[in-house]
Amino acid sequence: MPTWLRLVKNGGKVTASVSADGQTWRTLGTRNINSTRLQVGLAVTSGDATQRTTATADNVAVK
Repeated sequence: MPTWLRLVKNGGKVTASVSADGQTWRTLGTRNINSTRLQVGLAVTSGDATQRTTATADNVAVK
């Protein structure tokens, strides 16, 4: 099932939200980030060190 993930930085805080349709969002949490320079990237895991996995990412944007 496709899932949308949104990270929003506002001042020194980053809020993570998730959505099934890209329209209705549920906040997962907010954390303080003490850095003015952040790096972003994508990662995927199978959750099992003995198993490989793949993922497809689209609609990726950094604003």
